[in-house]
Amino acid sequence: MSRLLLGLVCAVCCLLTSARVAAQDSYAGRVQMIRPGVELRRVNTAAWLPLTRGAVMPFGPGDALRTDGRGRALLIFGEETAVLLLPQSTYVMDALSTHDAGLRLVVTLDGQMIQRTAPDITAFLLNTPAAAISQAATLFGVWAQGADYTIATSAEGTARITAAETTLDIPPGSGARAFRGEPPSVTAFSAPWNAARLIGQLDGCPGSVRTTQDLNLNVRVGPGFASTVIGNLPPETEIRLMGVNASGNWYRVQALSGFAWVRSSLVETDCQNLPVLPGSTVENNVEVYDVQEFELAFLEPFFGAPEDNLWFYRSLDFTP
Repeated sequence: MSRLLLGLVCAVCCLLTSARVAAQDSYAGRVQMIRPGVELRRVNTAAWLPLTRGAVMPFGPGDALRTDGRGRALLIFGEETAVLLLPQSTYVMDALSTHDAGLRLVVTLDGQMIQRTAPDITAFLLNTPAAAISQAATLFGVWAQGADYTIATSAEGTARITAAETTLDIPPGSGARAFRGEPPSVTAFSAPWNAARLIGQLDGCPGSVRTTQDLNLNVRVGPGFASTVIGNLPPETEIRLMGVNASGNWYRVQALSGFAWVRSSLVETDCQNLPVLPGSTVENNVEVYDVQEFELAFLEPFFGAPEDNLWFYRSLDFTP
């Protein structure tokens, strides 16, 4: 091979290598599939591509990620900002660029996520159909239920929410709810800081489990003995009553990180005029399967420890 031809080949190789590096550098993030049920859509494309277990892929502006009822994914940006995308969620990166000696991250969420924010994220915006989170807390969660409402809670640091031209800070140990077109409200409540507990705090009426012989109270997905049992509650457990069926013999309650139905005769309460709900009501609480040990740093502040919330933690996978 002549020196001229060899030089051209080397030049072409250098250009191709530079192009690959530039393409890689244009992605400031990466995504890792934790549990099957995760799909990735690249910018300017329409196809959703399923990710294989353990797959690690670049994730850049315009890319989108979605999870089904059991899928979960971890996204990493910059120095160590990490997002745990929970089931039944769609996450789109709109922009990632430099800003004030750090990074500016703009995303859109429909669903639920938990984020731990590193100091290099100096500008942040998370858009949902009902509100925007214009400041990221050190550790916070967001639940965006389509166009209905958005809830954000903070475990560490202060987040900021904007809706209906009203902006409020969300201090640690509190949460905010914003209905579409209405200003948000901020409420302090005790851990774990999940959306269901905040809803129970805001809309529920207090009650407690009262069973005989120290028996646990079965909780079901709907009002009736034919409905599936999803767990149980020990005697004296404090719950929030959210509604009642037409005949008055079943209460819809909020406990742990979700909602369920229990026999009204086994609940002590002074609640009156609860909303009457259809007998066909079926709850659809979020559940996680094959939880890996590293995920607990994200999940426990918002959902408690696995042994305390069997509604949410359906199975663990702590194998190396």
